[in-house]
Amino acid sequence: MEVHASAPEHPDKEYKLDKGSVRLWTHLPLLFITIVLVKGLLITSAHFCKSDIKTASYFFSYHKSVSLESDQSPDGEKSQLLAEIQRLSALLQNITADPRCHLCLKSWHRFRGHCYFISAGLEGDRNWAESAEYCTKHNASLAVIQDRAEMEFIVSQISRFSETPFLWIGLTDEQEEGVWAWLDGTMLRNHSFIKVQWDSEHRDCADLRGDGSVFASVCESYGPWLCEKPMDLQPEISNQLQNYWHPSIG
Repeated sequence: MEVHASAPEHPDKEYKLDKGSVRLWTHLPLLFITIVLVKGLLITSAHFCKSDIKTASYFFSYHKSVSLESDQSPDGEKSQLLAEIQRLSALLQNITADPRCHLCLKSWHRFRGHCYFISAGLEGDRNWAESAEYCTKHNASLAVIQDRAEMEFIVSQISRFSETPFLWIGLTDEQEEGVWAWLDGTMLRNHSFIKVQWDSEHRDCADLRGDGSVFASVCESYGPWLCEKPMDLQPEISNQLQNYWHPSIG
């Protein structure tokens, strides 16, 4: 007697279920990131903007409208996910750009998940140590410049103060002569886009000039300074925000 294996009664239906499951797992990470980021912003902003609530609602509606049963090619799905990420990035920038959201204090400037304070015209000049102390009292530190994009932003801000000779930043070789390190412990040699000029003994603190150049200076000299701190968000949200604004994302 011959035994024949029975074929599935609805092969197309079974195939779509498996394919849909694959798409479901493709979309879940993005949906999770969206919920965490936007919910975090809603909770942690003291004055969240009504216009941004409308934008967030639209974004969630967009996700709900994505059909997990669609017959798109893998390339098509990749393009769709990229478009969704770009929408999320635009939403986050819209939220943090509105002054009513108060993610940075007055006189502090926003950039990629951080707030920056330039003391010129607002505070009297201080030496490097006093400048660092001021930043610490305001839950910040002298600026640690991580990449070219951040440097370009800071230089654009300095250009607004034509009479500012320099700004103290969080870079020093006080621990070991000639070995420059940022206040967060990062070694300057890891940042090839910055070279300290006029480096010599007794010039142990770095200052930033309006053209983006960095000079070794006497720490006891007096001048304005640049503080930096994360935006007023939960730490995990701030980190995600900075990642989304990294130049490699667009």
